Amino acid sequence: MHNVNFYGGRYEKKIIYTYCPVNIGGLLLVFTGCEQAHIGYDDNRTSTDSETPFDPGTDGGGEENPPVAGTITFHAHGGEGTMEPVTGLEEGYEIQLPANTFTKTGCRFVGWSVENDNDPEYSDRFVNVTFYASYNSNLYAVWEDETTALTVTFTANGGSGSIDPIYGRKGQKVHLPGNNFTAPSDDKEFYKWATAADGIPQYDPGQSFTMNADTVMYAIWELKDPAAGGFSEEFRNQTVLVKGVSVKESDWLTETVAGKDFVMAKWYDGCGWYDIYQENWDMCWAATASNVLHWWFDQNKEYIDRFGDKYTGPEPKYTVGGVSSFPVSSFFELFKKAWPNAGNHPYIGFAWFIGYNDETSSAYENVSQEGRFFAEVFEGSMLHEKVVGTVNRRTFNMFVAEALKSGKMLSIHQRTGLGAGHAVSLWGAEFDGDGYIKRVYITDSSTSSNNTFNAEVGLLRMDVSYDPDDGAVDFVSYMGGTRRVVNVESYSLGTEYWDAYFAK
Repeated sequence: MHNVNFYGGRYEKKIIYTYCPVNIGGLLLVFTGCEQAHIGYDDNRTSTDSETPFDPGTDGGGEENPPVAGTITFHAHGGEGTMEPVTGLEEGYEIQLPANTFTKTGCRFVGWSVENDNDPEYSDRFVNVTFYASYNSNLYAVWEDETTALTVTFTANGGSGSIDPIYGRKGQKVHLPGNNFTAPSDDKEFYKWATAADGIPQYDPGQSFTMNADTVMYAIWELKDPAAGGFSEEFRNQTVLVKGVSVKESDWLTETVAGKDFVMAKWYDGCGWYDIYQENWDMCWAATASNVLHWWFDQNKEYIDRFGDKYTGPEPKYTVGGVSSFPVSSFFELFKKAWPNAGNHPYIGFAWFIGYNDETSSAYENVSQEGRFFAEVFEGSMLHEKVVGTVNRRTFNMFVAEALKSGKMLSIHQRTGLGAGHAVSLWGAEFDGDGYIKRVYITDSSTSSNNTFNAEVGLLRMDVSYDPDDGAVDFVSYMGGTRRVVNVESYSLGTEYWDAYFAK
């Protein structure tokens, strides 16, 4: 823990390397590494409550304190050369550190220490240093033998230019620098760093990265216009359904209620889609995960039969009882029994049930029953994917089209008009003549009680609209208004893992 004087107060910082905007007396500060951070007052203040407002422009008695210009001085700490100090800084200012110019024979520079020790806190050219005179006004170079130092190199990945590498020790958290490459074309801009040329964009400038081996970071570029690109040449003027789903034109029913047309399809055994009703539970995510599981069991029936008695979970029962009752799912009943009645995400529930992806295990702390019914097959695998970054016309269309083409099921995270999150299941899409999705087929666990016809009717056909400014995606609600798409998830059948398992 480090104590930092702040206008006579104290800022206590536990370094976790996240970005935390904190508003104090109207001044917005962005602290780096303050996931657990508290602002307190010293003995001259009347409170040490971190939520008590305090104007840093006064001394508590109403007089204004003029800003004091500060300096960051750099020390070679056993190295050679000179570096100009950074001057004219005010408390709480955020700056990017200049590139190190010190050298030391036989060594690599691995960062800056704030306490004249060998514990680097800031990497070379770190983009998010918040200045506090009593804490980081003196920075000391930290060196590592060049035979043991690890290297992060940067490649333009279609762009041009060069960026100097940064160095670190094994296990050290280094901070990635900003981009200085030139984009491949005028219509593109830098997005993030990734560890593969076509990999998932993972790291923002300034974000920490743990050094375990020499690593290459690739610049990932995105179109400046979020509404540009992303269309499917293959699916122009087509309706494409999730693998195993059947929707005939005669399945669609339309009825006008209060001047609004409800267009829905009726469920029947073998149609391949499911519509579980969440009842009065705050578990739309679990109902959606259960829809995914019913589909997953249908499509994996041969593999699951071969797995035999090793499967100890509930049988995939989905019962529709007619006009006066709602669909009942054995999977949803398990979620209601085992999980708290609270919000979550469908992919968390799906991963818990199947038994893969240990990174979600922290979400299981309050779960009363262990899932992992297929862990023997899928331990350490990954069966779901999410849109990385912002959902817009381009990313939405690319992700959905690729999932449908790959035989995957999808779920949608929406934001309702009240700002609440809501999960629904996506079973297909209609593409227009330009190759963009114009309509989606979804089931919504919150709508069974509003079904115009009966509980067997649940597949909704909804129009899709795109914001002309930023390309944001909205589903046009059958009840009026729109619902913004916040994220999209896809779910794999895991065929390659099944085959590898039975090949042993």
